[in-house]
Amino acid sequence: MTKKESTSVKAYGWSLTVWMPPYTPKSWQETIDQAVASNPKWSVHGQKECGDESGKLHYQLFLKTPDQPRKSKIIRFLPKVHVESETNRNALEKYVHKEDTRVGEFKTIERSHITFKECVRKFMEWLDQQDILDDDFSADEKLKIWDEFIEFSVAEGVNVDIIGVNPQYRCCISKYWKGYVQNYIRQDKQDKTVENNVAEVSIPVVDARKDEEINSEEFSEETSQEDDEIICEDDDRSEFSESNSESSFKQKRRVKIRI
Repeated sequence: MTKKESTSVKAYGWSLTVWMPPYTPKSWQETIDQAVASNPKWSVHGQKECGDESGKLHYQLFLKTPDQPRKSKIIRFLPKVHVESETNRNALEKYVHKEDTRVGEFKTIERSHITFKECVRKFMEWLDQQDILDDDFSADEKLKIWDEFIEFSVAEGVNVDIIGVNPQYRCCISKYWKGYVQNYIRQDKQDKTVENNVAEVSIPVVDARKDEEINSEEFSEETSQEDDEIICEDDDRSEFSESNSESSFKQKRRVKIRI
């Protein structure tokens, strides 16, 4: 006889067997949607199956829980579901997608996680777009505007619904609204300053190379002129020093060229 698993067990993943009845596809979808909405880090996937022996329809699913909750929490969110902690992740992945009992697919449910800090930043950007960032509002008006932003974000598919109704976050919005606005304005100015500084800084690599080429050409011309002068000087001396030997003249010429 298999020992019953304790509800205090913690795990990063769970095997779910969802029987129908007591669930219907619609009621189960509502239940799992609510569970994942309340726990944004959770995700679930698998398939609809028909039992080999009983022929009873059910969902065989893999629930991933990075926050490692206790089994009691899973049962609280997913009542009347057979829940077992994972012991072999690869084996469970294959088990919830086996073809021999599959009769339908189950759409993967996964929601991206967003922090309150990120949500506030998006809220300030939204206020700025609405051109009401600097306006003065009462506490009730602030929360009403906050709810409008949450509704807009949810419609856009952003996972902020739980943040929107959280009493602590709502208190922060009402009490520290002015601070959030001032911080947003300061950061926006800093970002624009950095962008302007980057735009002003330019490195004329091509021009620098041209300058180097020009300087190099000028240097070559000057050096060539000096050499010509030296050679001319040698030629002049050769005219007035016919008594000197040819070897002595060449020696003087070589010395002058080196100088």
